[in-house]
Amino acid sequence: LLLFMVDGKAGVSRQDIIISDWLKANFHNLPIFLVANKIDNEQTEIAALSEIFQLGFEESTMISAEGGDNLHAIW
Repeated sequence: LLLFMVDGKAGVSRQDIIISDWLKANFHNLPIFLVANKIDNEQTEIAALSEIFQLGFEESTMISAEGGDNLHAIW
């Protein structure tokens, strides 16, 4: 299992896309779980939803490591 964490508040960057493509090409035999961090309110969550889906991972979740929100999803 690979966890790929992105900054959900900043949005998907060019580097996120490059890493995402590389992970899918080189680790296609492992499940890759996308984690969007810094999602600490509903407005940030709504804005991040459409962006993280463009990375094309089957499994994903949103967390706020600082606030402790939804951390159970990655344990």
